[in-house]
Amino acid sequence: MKIDWRLVFVLVAMLVVIIPAAYASDDGGSPSAGEAATSDDCHDTRLKADSTAKTVMVDNTTFNDYFTDSRLNDNISPGDSLDFKGNFHGNTYQMIIDKPVNIFSSTGDVNISLNSTVTSFFGDDETATFTLTHNASGSNISSLYFYNSQVFLRNVENVTINNITSIVENCQVGSGVGQVSIRDNSSNIIVANSTFKTNYYFTCSLVLAWATNCILQNNHVNCSGTSGNGIYLTTYNVNGLPENGKVPVNNNNTIIGNTVYGIEEPQSVCYAIAIEGADNKVINNTVYYGGEGITTQWVGTGESKSINTTIIGNKLFNGSNLKVPKGGLVTDNYISGTLRTTPGGAVVENNTIAEVDVLTNTTLTHNNILGDVLIAAQRENINITSNTIGGMIHSTGRFISRKDCIRDLLIEDNTICGIIIEGLNNSVIKNNTINGQIIFNGSARTYNNISIEYNSIISEDEYAVYLGRGCNNVTVHDNYLVAVESGGDYAIYMYDNINATIESNTGSSSVNPIRTLTTLNEVVINELGVVSLDVNVTTIRNANVLSGRVLFSVNGKILRDCLTGKIIYAEIEKGRASLELDATPVWTRNPVVQATYLAHASYLESNSSGVIPYSMLSDGDARIFVDDVRAPAGSRIAINVYGENLEDAKVILKVNGRMVKTDAGKLYAKVSDNNVVFNYSIPESLTNGIYDIKAICIRSNVAVECDSTLSVVEDDSM
Repeated sequence: MKIDWRLVFVLVAMLVVIIPAAYASDDGGSPSAGEAATSDDCHDTRLKADSTAKTVMVDNTTFNDYFTDSRLNDNISPGDSLDFKGNFHGNTYQMIIDKPVNIFSSTGDVNISLNSTVTSFFGDDETATFTLTHNASGSNISSLYFYNSQVFLRNVENVTINNITSIVENCQVGSGVGQVSIRDNSSNIIVANSTFKTNYYFTCSLVLAWATNCILQNNHVNCSGTSGNGIYLTTYNVNGLPENGKVPVNNNNTIIGNTVYGIEEPQSVCYAIAIEGADNKVINNTVYYGGEGITTQWVGTGESKSINTTIIGNKLFNGSNLKVPKGGLVTDNYISGTLRTTPGGAVVENNTIAEVDVLTNTTLTHNNILGDVLIAAQRENINITSNTIGGMIHSTGRFISRKDCIRDLLIEDNTICGIIIEGLNNSVIKNNTINGQIIFNGSARTYNNISIEYNSIISEDEYAVYLGRGCNNVTVHDNYLVAVESGGDYAIYMYDNINATIESNTGSSSVNPIRTLTTLNEVVINELGVVSLDVNVTTIRNANVLSGRVLFSVNGKILRDCLTGKIIYAEIEKGRASLELDATPVWTRNPVVQATYLAHASYLESNSSGVIPYSMLSDGDARIFVDDVRAPAGSRIAINVYGENLEDAKVILKVNGRMVKTDAGKLYAKVSDNNVVFNYSIPESLTNGIYDIKAICIRSNVAVECDSTLSVVEDDSM
């Protein structure tokens, strides 16, 4: 029979691949290739693939059977499995793994506590560690528990770490390097389904320091106290970097599906996830941190070497910020803090963001931005398109001269609440829906070659577009413009002698009703009893209402002129109205006053209430009396009101509930020598009987009153 040697060769090759995989599956829960999102080239090709591979049990009594001077001895061969059990406390259990092996704990009770304490913050102290060296490439580590222990992977490749726990607390472990550190030109490392907790001064949790093609997946990272970064791709304290660290070295790594908790009190140099390197991916992570959630490696005043990072589907809570690396793509993220771009061609799209700070060479498109978009002085080449922006687009920083102007800005197809920019050149604002204003009125006073076209701008202010000093070659055309009292071309303010072209803008003042906010300021009453009412009326966007009038009511009764009976109005001027009136004795203690702005033009009605600080006099301050009176109907009588301590007071008199006017036609009479007389004609219609007389005396902001009776009798009975 003829043997097909090609078939034999294929079968042998399959056995070489399958048998190591079987050994790896005995490591107590190591993830499969699919679970860790890796590929076949991440499997170890050096683990033994024959029946001589063995599994040994390692505890603190058998440790020296397999480790000599902290290294694996000849009792362990490549491809063997070490099943750890129990406690390994102290630096005598340092472990240098220099062969491709499987290390796991089948019982899950292992505790490796090496007390890897250091004093240096640069990672250069000698201490007890758990280290995988280059010769350990192809190893699998799973189900281990580390406490205050330094874990290193140095210059290794094709290693899987699964379901481990590493905790550092109240102990200086990992300073300058990270408590679990994959470094020194390592590659194809998977860290999955593991937990890292750190609580020590600026110690980072999970670090890549010169590592490529690594995957960090489904890990839980918890930073507390004053610890450092959660997941950190860095070049600090790494020796032998190519080109002296002038090129990115942490490249093509994937950070996916992790949950990171930052420290409780955010620090400026403590980050949840920090990235150095090129072509890295940060996908579907969840961050809880009030500081920098996803950002670039800190480099002081230099330029970060974070290039072309893809940031997709992450959720950043607790006001967490995101800094976009150079040339990055940021899409489908939720960012509860501020998103900041860096100069270098970033694209930011389809995100929900609280606020955006835009730098040079940025495309911001199809985002839901809840707050403002900020653009600092001297930025250029920025495209802001097709976003929904809950706040405004406005400039920040100092605009002193022409060089500070923003250049080459495109704002197109957005929904915005306004645009305010201090200096702008060579820019287009096109086809936006703006519920506010466009304002060019900056201190730089330089606006050159700008087109404002095909926008719909509806303003609750006096103008829809405001062109201040310094506008040169500014064109405003074919927009729909509506302001409070004007529309179209008339809704544009132009400073004198500017170079601007205004044409073909439509619209009228018949804008949709504008909600208003009336605010009655604190009511003041002086020693003479004069009440001062002061009101501010604005739109809900805090723009002054320009016209209209306000009426007032006290205890539900509208204020009227005492002589004419007409309602008293206060006219609006620049969002304010005021009125002075005399306190009235008939008021109760602390009467309620309401100011009502009446609907006018496009403005809707609104009101506000307050209290007049007015109270009754006590008996010790003044005394008032009014005599009983007997008279027939139709007669004219004198009703005498007198008392004590009534200097500078006013008296109002009511008979049968109706006000009695003075001979001068006023509703009150001034007291002279503690006495005042009202002449009263008893109506013919009053039948015989007893009727109430009430005298009320007011002085300053308080009052006192007394009662008597009017007896209406027949003529012959007097």
